[in-house]
Amino acid sequence: MDLIFHIGTEKAGSTSIQSWLDDNSEKLRQDGIFYCRSLLRPNNLGVYLYGLGGGFDDGFAYLGAISDDEKSQAVEKFRRDFLAEVAEAKLFGAHTFVISNEHCHSRLKSLATIQRVHDLLRPLFDNIAIWCFLRPQIDVCVSLASTLAAGGIKITKDLFRSLMHENEYYFNYNKILFNWAQAFGKDNIKPISFKSNTNTVRYFLDSLSLNPDRFSRPKQLNTALDYRAIALSTAMAMEFYLPNGRVNRNSGFFIGDLPVNEKLTLDRSFAIELQGNFSASNAELVKSWHTITPEDLEPDVDKYPVTGNLDRISNAGEFGDYFRFVVERFNALLWLKTAEHKEAESKVEELKGNLKRSLGLCEEALSHAHCANEIKSVRGPAIIRIIGLQNRISELKSRMNGKPINVAVTDNPP
Repeated sequence: MDLIFHIGTEKAGSTSIQSWLDDNSEKLRQDGIFYCRSLLRPNNLGVYLYGLGGGFDDGFAYLGAISDDEKSQAVEKFRRDFLAEVAEAKLFGAHTFVISNEHCHSRLKSLATIQRVHDLLRPLFDNIAIWCFLRPQIDVCVSLASTLAAGGIKITKDLFRSLMHENEYYFNYNKILFNWAQAFGKDNIKPISFKSNTNTVRYFLDSLSLNPDRFSRPKQLNTALDYRAIALSTAMAMEFYLPNGRVNRNSGFFIGDLPVNEKLTLDRSFAIELQGNFSASNAELVKSWHTITPEDLEPDVDKYPVTGNLDRISNAGEFGDYFRFVVERFNALLWLKTAEHKEAESKVEELKGNLKRSLGLCEEALSHAHCANEIKSVRGPAIIRIIGLQNRISELKSRMNGKPINVAVTDNPP
């Protein structure tokens, strides 16, 4: 059984092909093609987390694995489940297994992490093809700006300058492919021109000689943000992660749902300047892999206006603190209202005699109240709600255990 391992890059049609593979997994299975499920779908993030083995990464935070032990357990589970799934695919008679995760491009930065993935995969497959779609670095960086803005990163000219240089691993395709070639062998690395294959699903279908009429059409995903949405997020500067490493659930403000009338653009001269930083490394890549030409890595400069709108993003800066207060306040009030609703549901279940269900709802309510408590403007009512819920949880647990009720009353909440 052969393996197609799609490692990225980010901002090169990855979400589209992953969604399509997930939606069509059963039909593909009928054709002898398994899209990996044990490493999580639609994005097989388990493969790069296995490569990391631990450390800080938002993929672990997404899984709720915070401590080192939790991360080790998650990684080991990925390994066991993956080995079982590959065995299942072989027993089924599959000829092709597919793994897709674009974060392999950006987060497996050392040869050791890539080698760790190699050591898991190599004994299991007859042939391994590493697919990597490449597009001009400046196009990737402009697209990346929307993702960074949604994550609370300030988008500025200085940010573009700090990212767009040859020493930044994320954009140095030659270094990336060299590392993967060191582990998997140069002949197994397949760089693919994104400019010639913007429809990554069509490329997959053609590569495996599949009839597209048998499958659903790919969805349009990952639409870029309007520059004004980016300006709003930049002005608010809301941290995506809390100091304890968990995701800040109060940071979101439906940025992806805002209208998109004018996408972010850079001044043409600035775009040309930044792309020029990769001329040497791109030339080395083209020498090593003949599936990529110099033109594949050169942007269409005509799509960059003489004067872009990047500088206009800073205009919203003076309103940032006020925007942030409004968004956080609305989020916190929503958490409190959700906590109130969950507690009401809990009381209904208690009246029905469903103490276990009542307890679970109460604990959910407490989680929401703790989220609200992170926002200073509603901390008072949030603490009152937390104390009430803690007392109620204590009471429910005592009743479930058949013990006398001993509810602690806190006059001075922490």
